[in-house]
Amino acid sequence: MATKCYKPILGKRLRVTALDGCGNVPAAATVDSLIVVEGFISVTLSSEVDDGAEIITKTANGALCVNEKLSPNFKRFTAEVEFCGVNPSLLSFMTNAEVYLDSADDVAGFTVPEGFVDKKFALELWTGLSGEACPSGAAFYGGYLLLPFMNAGVLGNIEVTGEDAISFSMTGAYTVGGNAWGVGPYNVVLDDSVTPVPGPLPTALDSLDHLLLIDTEVAPPTASCSPYPMPPYITLISPATGAAAGSTAVTITGVGFTGATGVTFGGSAGTSFTVVSDTSITVTTPAHAAGAVDVVVTKSGGNATEYNGFTYT
Repeated sequence: MATKCYKPILGKRLRVTALDGCGNVPAAATVDSLIVVEGFISVTLSSEVDDGAEIITKTANGALCVNEKLSPNFKRFTAEVEFCGVNPSLLSFMTNAEVYLDSADDVAGFTVPEGFVDKKFALELWTGLSGEACPSGAAFYGGYLLLPFMNAGVLGNIEVTGEDAISFSMTGAYTVGGNAWGVGPYNVVLDDSVTPVPGPLPTALDSLDHLLLIDTEVAPPTASCSPYPMPPYITLISPATGAAAGSTAVTITGVGFTGATGVTFGGSAGTSFTVVSDTSITVTTPAHAAGAVDVVVTKSGGNATEYNGFTYT
């Protein structure tokens, strides 16, 4: 078992996913459930630790009888984020801000109401790596940091002057125990297949994990000013093999298939395509040369891809 050593530097991309009160990722196609941005200046994490109790007992003459200090307990991280510019949707995901719509129902700004802040989100951050060459054939090599379950914070101080830019920050957000992230809904690392392809985390997070930091060869997602729905995703393809001549009846199981418009196998469209339900699709394979191919469920707003999901024999 080898140990990888690396030096993360320079934040590159940030993704925020809205969660429910139990830390669950929204179902595919849920409106405005994730946002990817480059518009941040810094993310600062601070540890909160419960110092271990000190037990001291003295004898009658004042000498120490018991002198013990219990181990400290890690409680949580608190987070502060300084934003570059204004993204009302991002602020509404991470803080007590709420979006404000214009006459065209576009998000034009934000309001800050009083009251409790009980929004939950997951935060992912991609970084560069200092002095590290990309592995052979890789187009990206960087760091990946995940805070899988966070309670939203509040907007920090806003200063408007005649000389400096108006800055916005989030303060008071904190990580929560009991995450439901598992391996996650996104492809963030290369899997361990013979020909590695993007996949979710190789090992599910423990529910009490507050932070994960790893290296990855999978590039971060594309940034966008607007939030968008969770993409659909595939959990099972059955059968996963079939003849190169095609005509294999396949059932694809997953989430978020309502509204899907087709399935491709290695870029070729399947036939007899039917969306049975939001979690099931039936389709017949087209002819294709022998070998493993990607299976893609196409849908407006986001596709579901199972890399090397079907093998022609």
